Amino acid sequence: MFALLLIIGLAPAGVLAAASSPDVFYQTHIEDIGWEVDAGIGLKSNGEASGTSGKSLRLEGIKINLDTQGDDLGIAYQTHIQDVGWEADTESGWKSDGAMSGTQGEFKRLEAIQIKLTGADATDFDIYYQVHAQNVGWMGWAKNGESAGTAGYSYRLEAIKIVVVPKDQGPPTITDTPAFITYPGVMYQTQIENIGWEVDAGIGLKSNGEASGTFGQSLRLEGIKIDPDTQGFDFGMTYQTHIQDIGWEADTDRGWKSDGAMSGTQGESKRLEAIQIKLTGTDADRFDIYYQVHAQNFGWMGWAKNGESAGTAGYSYRLEAIKIVLVPKGQGAPSASAVPAFSDKKSSTVAGNLFIKSTPADFNVVDAVFDNVEISENAGDGAIVLKAGTQSGIYTSNSLSTSAFNKLVLSWNSDTPSGTTVEVQARVALTANGQWSSWRSWGTWGTSIQNRSVTDMSDPVANVDIDTLVVKNGQTASSVQYRVLLYSNQPGVTPTVRLVAGALRNSAQGINKVFPDNPDLSNVGVLAVPQLSQMIRDPAIADSICSPTSVAMVLNYYGIQLTPEQVAAGAYDHKADEYGNWPFNTAFASSWGYRAYVDYSTIDGLKREIKSGHPAIAAVAYKNSANVGGNLPVVDGAPISSTPGHLIVVCGFTNENGTEYIIINDPAAGSNAGVRVKYRLDQFAAAWAESGNITYIIHQNEN
Repeated sequence: MFALLLIIGLAPAGVLAAASSPDVFYQTHIEDIGWEVDAGIGLKSNGEASGTSGKSLRLEGIKINLDTQGDDLGIAYQTHIQDVGWEADTESGWKSDGAMSGTQGEFKRLEAIQIKLTGADATDFDIYYQVHAQNVGWMGWAKNGESAGTAGYSYRLEAIKIVVVPKDQGPPTITDTPAFITYPGVMYQTQIENIGWEVDAGIGLKSNGEASGTFGQSLRLEGIKIDPDTQGFDFGMTYQTHIQDIGWEADTDRGWKSDGAMSGTQGESKRLEAIQIKLTGTDADRFDIYYQVHAQNFGWMGWAKNGESAGTAGYSYRLEAIKIVLVPKGQGAPSASAVPAFSDKKSSTVAGNLFIKSTPADFNVVDAVFDNVEISENAGDGAIVLKAGTQSGIYTSNSLSTSAFNKLVLSWNSDTPSGTTVEVQARVALTANGQWSSWRSWGTWGTSIQNRSVTDMSDPVANVDIDTLVVKNGQTASSVQYRVLLYSNQPGVTPTVRLVAGALRNSAQGINKVFPDNPDLSNVGVLAVPQLSQMIRDPAIADSICSPTSVAMVLNYYGIQLTPEQVAAGAYDHKADEYGNWPFNTAFASSWGYRAYVDYSTIDGLKREIKSGHPAIAAVAYKNSANVGGNLPVVDGAPISSTPGHLIVVCGFTNENGTEYIIINDPAAGSNAGVRVKYRLDQFAAAWAESGNITYIIHQNEN
């Protein structure tokens, strides 16, 4: 019967074309099936469905032919292909009369199609086509070159129907669904120094990630207008700019702007310095609005989203260009960037008890001094490196205002090729009178040298004793400045310092810990950290390598197969003759590409680490029974009778019968099997506090 239908040119019931209409035949290339003719399915014709529905299989290609029945007709078509776009916008161009549109063997989905009739008799007929699209189903009928399918959603076409009818007869069926759905977007234009509004200058509107403005011409943006292309969704866009000599508009009577209104100024010659954009409306939570600015002396910065700041503050730098794009909620930024979206040069206040500097914006700050060094954006977030042609240099930070502290531990992440070293130093200013200490050193570090700490008691304000700066005479300091010294014995080879962290402690009154998030810490679980005992290692050092053994356990957890002896050799402090130098241990971990630093943490801080999949290393002092001599906290179940200073790995937390426990890998156990223990949380907290709540934080570097 099917063969008969093809021979006499009849269409199936319900979509029957007029007898005088030419027949249209077509087949599609279907994921996992191939061309329908080759698969034995055969050609489809005159409104029959080609493809599949309900099977989640993409169309990858299509071929269309006409049986003209003597009319002067042809057929032309193009598809919108995944990662390619419309064929007519490429050298592939329109296809016609049975040629393949789409791809074969490239696993690319078709997303939309356009079909039109050609020839002298084309005006006598209409060609209708209807597609079945992922997450939409059968859509409405398109005709005569209109688009059918979707754009911007990454939805696959799954099936298609095509039919030719006499002119103006109308579509085969009536549907409420549109034939083509375009993803909502955003349109915008900027007022550019010496150019004016882009539309008035003949440049036109920009949209959906296109760059508005200029770069490389040193021209400031002075204003911006942003309009949503909602495509029927209920959302709007509101925005404000940070304007030279004015500041954020929302802090003035100018307020936020929305839906095409001008933000900024016109005719006042004032630069835009930063921008915030956010979505409004009932459908706002279905999308993210991303925006990226080109700022003077920074270039293209990172992507901000949903009301975050993009640009700079405190630099007097102009915005020069901007890109804006709307994406599905949670899809992520259009591209990765090591540069932050926003840099506030005036910010020099340390929130809480920890500062971490690791990005170009962190290092490029007011009052920073670059002596034969520069900031590279090609190593992690950013890195301090030697300038080309130099073999030594110094980076000096700005002054950081802090809570009053009496102890400071600096730590760093670095890469030190053979023949290179780094040295990290700090100076502090007394709270009482602002008197600065001299520069205090944490020693010389490199992965191919004998690392040596410094113990120098000569300064009247503060001293560094191995790994900790201590403010003298019961006083506190409230300002810190750090510097990094780089050295290389080979021209063209540079060490890099990717991160500098400072952990602050006030032994008398404490410093509140500031966290950037507020996760649910009620059930954080336990991590499967490999168990390594220090006591079964090299007998010459076994009782001294709790810190390297703990680091080895964490690195092994992340997949770096190192023995405690290997870590011990890398972290050994040749001056102090010890393996427990805190920043030397984290610096060694960082040399394997990890983000590692020393912190004074809290129980919540430890739980955050476990929650995010990161074991932490804690310093403790304990005895395992009240009957053991010495004034140390008791930790029931500890593997050794007592220790005045010991490093262990925090692996998780659990609650049993109303008592909270912390799960520990204690390297002091006599065997690997005995390393995993649980301590009452209150007992652990006391033992941890006895050692000052020191913690090693080691993360896989996600940059």
